[in-house]
Amino acid sequence: MYINTKALRAAVNCSGVKDIRHYLNGVYVNFKTEERATVAATDGHFLFVCLADTQDVGDLLGTALIIPNDALKKLDKRAQTVELSKIGENAYRLGDIVFTPVDGTFPDIGRVIPDAATLASREIKPAIYNPDLLVRARKALQTYYSTKLDAVFQFAQYGDDCGIMHAGEHVAQVVIMPMRDNGVQGSEAVHAFNRDYL
Repeated sequence: MYINTKALRAAVNCSGVKDIRHYLNGVYVNFKTEERATVAATDGHFLFVCLADTQDVGDLLGTALIIPNDALKKLDKRAQTVELSKIGENAYRLGDIVFTPVDGTFPDIGRVIPDAATLASREIKPAIYNPDLLVRARKALQTYYSTKLDAVFQFAQYGDDCGIMHAGEHVAQVVIMPMRDNGVQGSEAVHAFNRDYL
C-alpha cells in the first residue's frame, strides 16, 4: 500500500525523542479506511494528528502500528508517497527501509482531541505555552500543508484545558497542553517593567 509522506514527516516533529515511554518514540498509523489513515505523534505535552491519503491498503486495512522515528528519518525527502508493506511476522518495509514496529500501546488520542460539541462549549481563555512546542507544532503543520516558512496558523487557547493549532480545516491539528506552575495556570495580569531603570 502507499501512504502520503508529508503526514509521516509532519508527525515526526511532535514525537518523543529517547523517551522512556518507548511507544512515544515513533509515529502511530492506523489504517481505518481504504482511502485515509490516521497519523499521530505525541511526546506527552503536545499531540499532532492528521489524515493521510492512502492507496491500495489491502491486507493492512484495520492495522495500527507505531513506525519508529529512525525509520521515518531515512525517508526520501523528495518522495510524495511511500510504499508500506508487511514482510514478516513483525517486520515491515517502508520504501527501502525495513523496520520492526515499536512495541507498546499508543495513547488513546480520542481522549485528548476535543469533538465539535466540546469545542463549542469551551470558553476561549489565554494560557501560557512552551514556546518550543509552539515552534514544533508550526513546523509540523508547515510540513503537512507544504507551506512556506512564514505561514501563519490559527491558535485557539482554552485556558488550562489545551490550545489547538490548526489551518482552519478538520484534517490536521496540534493539541498543546499549557504550562502550569504549581498546579496554577499562569495567565495572570502582566507586571509592568520597572521603569526606574529606563
